[in-house]
Amino acid sequence: MKPTKHPLSDLHANLPAEIDLFICCASFEQRCTKIANSLTSVTVRRAVVAEYRDGSMASAKHAEVILKKFPGAKRVDIFSSAPLRTLDNLVNALSPQDVETPRHIAVDISTFTREALLILLRVLRRTLRPDDHIHCLYVGAKQYSIGDSEEKTWLTHGVREVRSILGYPGRLLPSRQTHLIVLVGYEDERANELISSIEPSVLSLGLGSIDPIRPELATTNRLFYQKIASVFGQIVRRFEFSPSDHLVTRDAIGEQVQQHRSYNTIVAPMNTKISTIGCGLVGLDNPDLQLCYAQPEIYNERYAEPEDDYYSFELSELMITMNDSV
Repeated sequence: MKPTKHPLSDLHANLPAEIDLFICCASFEQRCTKIANSLTSVTVRRAVVAEYRDGSMASAKHAEVILKKFPGAKRVDIFSSAPLRTLDNLVNALSPQDVETPRHIAVDISTFTREALLILLRVLRRTLRPDDHIHCLYVGAKQYSIGDSEEKTWLTHGVREVRSILGYPGRLLPSRQTHLIVLVGYEDERANELISSIEPSVLSLGLGSIDPIRPELATTNRLFYQKIASVFGQIVRRFEFSPSDHLVTRDAIGEQVQQHRSYNTIVAPMNTKISTIGCGLVGLDNPDLQLCYAQPEIYNERYAEPEDDYYSFELSELMITMNDSV
């Protein structure tokens, strides 16, 4: 289902009257509270609030705000630097519940890291039933790197580690060359370090020019694309994807994979969380594909001013398969 955009004030009108499970993530960003605070006329039977325990004090503060909204909510520790602990804790928190009717599950994907979001998708695919409904909700950014000029925009500095994402290890053959797909966002330093670490023979750089979340940010995104492309020159192959449509992104990545079938392919999502879900769908359906993540050294805590709107879509593609395992 194609994502649609609505005012946050209309959130209750676009969800079922009762949500069996609400999942969200408390981070240093204020937008992590936007969806939770807008669930005014929706009954949430069970809530799971993930919190970055190795994050800033702002994460704990925002977690308390959300937990007060949902008495009895389960607080789940997740970690930017310990993905295995994140996986274990999410598996334990999201074990199937005894609900006779089809479940409605709402997930605020806005402020999970891309790595944690992809791990969550893998866990959900393991626990979903064929008649469940999963509603993804996303609040975008009105402005990045608040107060900085376009040229000085920054979201992260440094890269601590480049690693494959749990649940998406791929099947990489030593005899093959490497094809790296990067969905370019607003982090040229982080992207350059990731690309240099992997040393691909072919680099497919994705420009988020199809239905951008905010058209006025498209110029900034193009600037960062050009910075990265200028560094790696002849190995670059340009393609376009949609920051606001996971299925368009899934298909765009799939086309790049098909064009380089004789290569080991690694995908690095570095754009919106909606496009990250598109990467996850490709990875879930193609076990030869590896998804990777560059853990930053530091985040800009003036990262983003939240939108007053949100995107919503039902993720019917994320259904349980008998052969899936985490």
